[in-house]
Amino acid sequence: MDIAKFDLKLVEIHLKPGKVVTGTINTKANIMGFENVVPFITAENNEHLNEQVGNEKNSRIYIGITREQIMKFFDFIPMDEITEIKLIETEIHTLRLITQNGKEVQIHGFQAEIRNANKPGHISIRFKSPNSDKYFDVRNLPIKNGVVDVELSVAFISYAREDEKTVRGIVVELNDYGVVTWFDKNSLLPGSNWEIDVEKNIEKADYFLIFLSKETQDKIGYKNKELQLALKYQAYRPEGKIFIIPILLDDCDLPHNLRNLNWLKVSEEGWFNKLLSVVTPWYVKQNQFLR
Repeated sequence: MDIAKFDLKLVEIHLKPGKVVTGTINTKANIMGFENVVPFITAENNEHLNEQVGNEKNSRIYIGITREQIMKFFDFIPMDEITEIKLIETEIHTLRLITQNGKEVQIHGFQAEIRNANKPGHISIRFKSPNSDKYFDVRNLPIKNGVVDVELSVAFISYAREDEKTVRGIVVELNDYGVVTWFDKNSLLPGSNWEIDVEKNIEKADYFLIFLSKETQDKIGYKNKELQLALKYQAYRPEGKIFIIPILLDDCDLPHNLRNLNWLKVSEEGWFNKLLSVVTPWYVKQNQFLR
C-alpha cells in the first residue's frame, strides 16, 4: 500500500475487523523510525495539538512539536491491520441545486454561505431563497467529486390572474417555510420564452399547486394548459407519489380530471399546516416549523 500519496491528507482508514477511523496521515511524525506503521492523528487530537503548538486551526504542519506530543496525540497503526484507506474530499467547485426528485434546477437569486461541518468530507450551508428574508441551515452535506448537492422542495404555482392577490400571499408564506416556488410574477426573466419555461418548470417541480375559485374555475386561460401539462408529467411519476395538489380558494367545484385527488380548502382550519406537512423540505420538518 502506497502511504505517501495520502500524506497530510484527510482520510478514512478501514481496520480489521470493520472499525473505521477518520483523520490525517503524517509520515513525518514517525520520528522514532517505527517500521510498517502509519502515523495517524484524529481530527479531535489534531485540534488539541494545534492549540498546544499555537498553529492555526486544522493545520497539518506542526512547528516545534515535541516527541512527547507525538506520542500523546498520534496513533501508529500497524499496516497489517489496515484493509483500505479512502481519501476524504475537502475541495468544492460546484454547489448544485436539485429538487427532491433529483432534477437539477437554476434558482435566480438563490444565496448560500458555505460553512464548516462537524463531519469530515461534508459541508454545511446557510441559504436564503428568492422572495424570502428567512435563512435556513442544512448540515453535513457530502462532497462528491467536488460537487455538493443541495436538495430543495420546489412547487410550481398555477393560478388565474383574478386570484393573484390571494395566491401571492400564500406564496410568501410558503417561501418562509423553505419551499422554493415557481411563481410567474417572480420567476420569469425578461426576454425568456415563457411557454418553454412554464413546461420545463412543471416537469422539474416536486409539486404542482393549482389554485381554483368560483370566478376562475370555468375561465378560459393558460392555467388550463398548465394543468394538462401537470397531468402529463404526473403519469411519469411513481404510483402514489403526490404531485398535483388542488387548493380551493372558496366553495368552487373541482374539475372532473382532479376529482380523484384529495384537495385543500383555505376556509378550513389547519389547511396550511396540512400543505406544509407535504411540501416542506426535510430540514424544515426536522425543526417542526409549523405555524
